[in-house]
Amino acid sequence: MDNNKEVEIEVRGSPIYEFRNRIDEIDTKILYLINARLELALEIGRHKKENDAPIVDRTRENSIIERLLALNRGPIDKGQLQKIFLQIIAVSREIQAQDV
Repeated sequence: MDNNKEVEIEVRGSPIYEFRNRIDEIDTKILYLINARLELALEIGRHKKENDAPIVDRTRENSIIERLLALNRGPIDKGQLQKIFLQIIAVSREIQAQDV
């Protein structure tokens, strides 16, 4: 072990322990919500296929990003928020395309 590195011991009841537990709870909720969103994206993809509509709808994607940027109050900046949601949208497109 490198003696120059500070070792943090996570003690039950310590502030860092409690913060990390809260982060774990939030991460679980985020995972649930992402999967719920992707289930809806799959349904939309099925509807698009039935109606010969393209998977990609740039107008809708742009309006999602614009709406979220307008709602954002930080601490995440606009560029970071956009990166996250562009990735979520990209994954939505991927699963729509795979659901043949």
